[in-house]
Amino acid sequence: TPVQNTHHITTTTAATRRTMDDFAGAALHADVALLLALLTVLNSLLQSTSLQLLQLILLLEQDERNENRSRPTAQAPRPSWRSFELRFNDRLFRRTFRMSKECFGRLCAQIEATVGEEVFKSEFLPRRASLFKKYGSKCFLWRSPLWRVQGGSNFQLEP
Repeated sequence: TPVQNTHHITTTTAATRRTMDDFAGAALHADVALLLALLTVLNSLLQSTSLQLLQLILLLEQDERNENRSRPTAQAPRPSWRSFELRFNDRLFRRTFRMSKECFGRLCAQIEATVGEEVFKSEFLPRRASLFKKYGSKCFLWRSPLWRVQGGSNFQLEP
């Protein structure tokens, strides 16, 4: 009968709709489960990446500490030859360097005359003036403008 057919179609449509709703619900649950699984995987990747990043940061800090250790520290300024020489009396200077102070002064003057003023630079010109006055090597002081700036004159070199 047509009424029965309509009821059967309605029942079939409702059953199909329930089946489709169940299928859609199951698919939705499967999608949510897949999404949760993907989020879990991404979370674990993020954690492992952050751990690797922390390890790299620690390695960089360790390298920086090692580099800072190997950097030369600020040292005390090197003492001048004059302050070093004042610690020795004539006898101790001769024993240490196997020459007298005057001989050492002549040696320095000869080295400077040989290699040049640019290579062998004196530290204390007025001290050298007395050595030059004794040994007659006046040429360096005459051409040295620093000697004149420090108050020296040619008359001080005369014996």
